[in-house]
Amino acid sequence: MVRATEDKGCFDDIDRLNREAFPDNERVPTDKLLRFTKSGGELVAFYDKNEFIGFSYFRAEMGLTYICFFAIQKEKRSMGYGRAVLEFLEKVFPNNQLVLEIEPLDKDADNYSQRLRREAFYLGCGFVASGYTSAYLGLVFDVYYKGDGFEIKRFSELLDSMRGGKFQPVVKKKE
Repeated sequence: MVRATEDKGCFDDIDRLNREAFPDNERVPTDKLLRFTKSGGELVAFYDKNEFIGFSYFRAEMGLTYICFFAIQKEKRSMGYGRAVLEFLEKVFPNNQLVLEIEPLDKDADNYSQRLRREAFYLGCGFVASGYTSAYLGLVFDVYYKGDGFEIKRFSELLDSMRGGKFQPVVKKKE
């Protein structure tokens, strides 16, 4: 794991993958993610020896590791790297519950098959659907977690601590 704040050399790798992996309406510019590290987030690149594998932006506080962005290079997917990164984060933050959001399984979505694969990946890594959604910036996501009993209050408090500008998240029970 290489922190982008400590090694600016990984920034180009992260930026390239960020532009490739996330649709325009879901992507936060990489330089903005880097600025978010000043308020408690972590922007990190993952390498296997010297080969760039992927990146993540996350917040680890309040007993949670909230994985806001996570992407593995397309040609490195299905090789165990994604699972290895998640296991690594569990080891780095052993007392934290992992929490993340994924696009809901909408059969009418253009990327429905991708959404199915993504959910299957996270379920295979031990994540569980929380029964809650989060909505912000005109987007809605399903919230998943790994660990004992999801505490919606803690997750809501973490999101509240991140509020600012256009980011005004709303968490509610899934309908």
